[in-house]
Amino acid sequence: MSTCLELEQPRRALSYIDAIDNWRRGSSYAELGIFYATRGKYDQAQSYLRLAQSIAEHSDAAETQDWQAARIRAMIDEASTLAHPMVSGQDFDNRLSSLDHDIAVGEFEGVRAALQGYAQLHQQHYTNAARRELLEERIHSGWQKTPIQIRFEVQLELSANALAHANADAALTLAGDARKLIDSVTWTPEDRISLVARSARAFHRCGDGARAQAEFRAALDTYAAEETRIVDIYRADALRALAEAGQELGDTPSALELYKRAALAGVTNPNSRPRAEDLTATCRSLAKTGVEPDSELIERLMRTESELSAPW
Repeated sequence: MSTCLELEQPRRALSYIDAIDNWRRGSSYAELGIFYATRGKYDQAQSYLRLAQSIAEHSDAAETQDWQAARIRAMIDEASTLAHPMVSGQDFDNRLSSLDHDIAVGEFEGVRAALQGYAQLHQQHYTNAARRELLEERIHSGWQKTPIQIRFEVQLELSANALAHANADAALTLAGDARKLIDSVTWTPEDRISLVARSARAFHRCGDGARAQAEFRAALDTYAAEETRIVDIYRADALRALAEAGQELGDTPSALELYKRAALAGVTNPNSRPRAEDLTATCRSLAKTGVEPDSELIERLMRTESELSAPW
């Protein structure tokens, strides 16, 4: 469903949402609301947010855990920020106060949603230097108890905001700060590879081709050196991240070869469900990057699908 939205196919996404029979239907409606809100289609956004809200409020407690309902509400809050563009200083202050409250409460989903809310305000008010700096301060003080992965994601979003406002220097600085976060803790090899690959893509978007290539090569070298240490069922994740980076950096032949390796790595698990999940993850990644699979890769993917057992 998320991949459909990334590819600007909301109708197809909606057809998938209708087939979901658990709590994820609520988060998916909220995600669809976010999609329409970011494109200025606020009436449509609100209609899907109401559906998401209804699911969060009325789902069977036996089927929906507290954290799942909290995830839906957090996504609704995120979409609501986008669906109600700020038009006055009072609006800004009220929204900021609400996000500050969520940070102070300290509940994980609420904090994560608040950081996302700050980042959205950062984008909406980027041209106001005082508000922009205030929001960056709020983010960096509010994320202290969150995992580095979340900080990395938010930092890259700030970089994207700067780039969207043609501030390439700030975007590059923020991408560099995100890269420093990777080195601040110890990761499993597969997680480090995926994050460094993401960093390579960020540097490429910011116009630092040399740094992007260096990061990409470093991630490739790490995979080559650490492959045997990576649990086999996690290798495809790292290979897909590398393929996505290679394609974004313009190295389609390398990306295609990495996708082939990911397709092979994805069938090492004897259980059908993880094999199905790896297959769909590889297909989604191919769709998002636009890499055209050759006959060898198509045959490998089709064979994997044919070997799955019910219900996958």
